[in-house]
Amino acid sequence: GLNTEYSTPRFLKAVVISTLVIEMVGAAVLSKAFADASVDNPVWQGVFHAVSAFCTAGFSLFPNSLENFKGNPLVLYSVAVISYLGAIGFVVIAEGVDSLVRPRAQMSPTTKIILKVTAGLAIFATAMLWAFEPSIHALPVEQRLDNAFFQAMTASTTVGFNSVPIGSLAPASLMIIYLLMFIGASPSGTGGGLKSSTVAVLWATAVTSIAGRDKVVSSGVVIPSARVHQATATFVLAMCIIFAGVVALDLTGSY
Repeated sequence: GLNTEYSTPRFLKAVVISTLVIEMVGAAVLSKAFADASVDNPVWQGVFHAVSAFCTAGFSLFPNSLENFKGNPLVLYSVAVISYLGAIGFVVIAEGVDSLVRPRAQMSPTTKIILKVTAGLAIFATAMLWAFEPSIHALPVEQRLDNAFFQAMTASTTVGFNSVPIGSLAPASLMIIYLLMFIGASPSGTGGGLKSSTVAVLWATAVTSIAGRDKVVSSGVVIPSARVHQATATFVLAMCIIFAGVVALDLTGSY
């Protein structure tokens, strides 16, 4: 589980401080980037997009989201960092800061799993989009990796920005995005989805079953059976809701 040192008052304090610091720094960086790009009202644009990214809301004041900035790495990576910080969760941020400033502080197993899953999904999806997505290949060479990473990020954090037209993505790329959005962000974060920790437990359960072992182990930690049951129930419920929603859309033609 998460670090037991985090009482409710300390958690709330971490939420307030981390939100203010991240959004203020993010707004400053984005305001400078938008000013350099000759955008109207760059400060307001910077503040709005910093808040939108950290809350993984994905709202943009530009009519085509961030497509006009597909050749602007500062905008893309700034939004990506802010979105990831919102998606991984406040406790993960607090534990990460503690581990940097206090030599004896240790990150909890859940935090380590969240970071591993987040990094693994980012690498996998970026590589797939960079290698196989036609709209990424159509970009100049120096922009392809940036935009492949950005689209992978925006799906896994469920933030919803886009730097290339979503409607032009190939079916295989859309399936990757569906998968990332289904997995989603992390507990105590601002994103949606099944949650990365839940998927990690499900993956560990599958590996354990295939290997014929009795205990479910993830990152060297034995997962309690109650947690395995909870993850399984969450997955089944999510699949039932998605199935019902798809059928309803198909019956009404609302797609």
